[in-house]
Amino acid sequence: MKKIFLVVILCFLKLCVWCELKVDRDELTKGKGEEIGFVNYNGPYLYYYTLEEIRNIGVFLGNNIAKVYSRSTFNALYSIIHAVDLNDSSEKFDADIFVIEPNAFLDHVRNLRVILAGFLQSAYGYSYDDALLIAKFITYYNATFRGDVSYFKEHYKAVVMRHVSAYDAGLATTYSEWPGRTKVLIPLSDDFEKGDLSSLDTEELTREEVIEDLKKLDDKGVEDRKDIVELQERELEKEEKKLEEDKAILEEDKRQLEEDKRKLEEDKKSGEYTDEEIAEREEDIKKREAEIKERETEIAKREEEIKEKQEKIKKTREDIAEDDRSLPSDSKSTDRETSITETTDSGSGQGLFLKVQEGAEDSTGEIVLLDFKSDTLLARTENIKIKERRFYVFSGALLVTAEPDAENKSYLMLLDPGSLEVRIKSDEEVFARSLVLMNSNNIFAVIKKGNAYYIGKFDRNLKLLTATEQEVNPLTPLFLSGNSLYAQSKRGKVLQLAVSNLTLQKTATLP
Repeated sequence: MKKIFLVVILCFLKLCVWCELKVDRDELTKGKGEEIGFVNYNGPYLYYYTLEEIRNIGVFLGNNIAKVYSRSTFNALYSIIHAVDLNDSSEKFDADIFVIEPNAFLDHVRNLRVILAGFLQSAYGYSYDDALLIAKFITYYNATFRGDVSYFKEHYKAVVMRHVSAYDAGLATTYSEWPGRTKVLIPLSDDFEKGDLSSLDTEELTREEVIEDLKKLDDKGVEDRKDIVELQERELEKEEKKLEEDKAILEEDKRQLEEDKRKLEEDKKSGEYTDEEIAEREEDIKKREAEIKERETEIAKREEEIKEKQEKIKKTREDIAEDDRSLPSDSKSTDRETSITETTDSGSGQGLFLKVQEGAEDSTGEIVLLDFKSDTLLARTENIKIKERRFYVFSGALLVTAEPDAENKSYLMLLDPGSLEVRIKSDEEVFARSLVLMNSNNIFAVIKKGNAYYIGKFDRNLKLLTATEQEVNPLTPLFLSGNSLYAQSKRGKVLQLAVSNLTLQKTATLP
């Protein structure tokens, strides 16, 4: 008898520098948390991704952001807009804007935080634990100011505000409102260094509005507040160390200036130097004196800021301690989000799987919906053979590449996620092993015409809208970036195609 094995395709989603700008952590500490009303999906899940795969979405976005204004997109599902304007001299924030695109399937705030943490790791060099903590406050902050364009306009530059509106600014507390309606703002400040703890302004992240929201929790957000103040203390230690280093350099420069001034006076009396040479050295000394005066003013300002931060941290510690003492022991939070290997089960006990034959190169399979609590088969696909080892969520259905039992051809199909019955089938034959990409309301896949293969663009009802004129390798990778789709031609060239109509924009020869 042929062996059969279950490949987990859909199950429970699990939780858990380049830049001269830094994420402004202080701005981010102004929001409210998961426990303050975030509504997450609770039921059978349609994808199984490891936590590392979820994190790598953010890593990809971070790795593809440029130093200047730019946009990075992951499979048309998630984007980061690096909205910076270095010519804008206002005191307002630049921002990284995390966009949940219309076709994204993100249904738990913890997975959102893992993506954000991966982005902060790759773009700004944070450790995972620090990045995840910051990501939590990013979600708090954006939930607090959801739709508040007046607040955002007051605090963010025009380059940021042209991307957001009352419809999508910030983060809704209900997951069903995220796709196509979410612009998560990550405020940036201008003294970033890769791996530096001060790359985000935690004072902004912990604004009074955010802390007041956290205090409404049963545990008053004590553990999160402890974590963020510890991070602030580490930041402050680095600031103090850097200040002492800069003060030492300043003192040495002042000593050298006095030595040069003394030497100049001696040289004036010696008569060995021309008037022009003396004047040039006098001008240099004047410039250095002015520069040192500016640095003294700047250092004095930093010293005052550090004192203010020390006082604020002291008061914050006292406030946290008072709230901690007031909590009954059974209400103190033990739910920590610090380990990348941590997982949680939604508790529904249901999962979708793809059952395939073992060892066959051209094996086919069927999708089954199982109830693990009762060990019951709830539904299965019938009269079709699933051709690929994964499927997707699209238009509230499961998108698969499958072959009807009576045919030797494959098609795109949309299945009902509950009954697993076929809702819609494409008219065009598709390559059984084609990659499938989704972009807003459209699907891209390799279609077959006779013995030739092309890229086809389908609408939400699996109607073919257009196809490439150029033949492609049926095993071509497909990659979406901005307004272009990239694929490999039949003869091995890279094709840059317009997403709108799949017309050829450019070609490149592979080495």
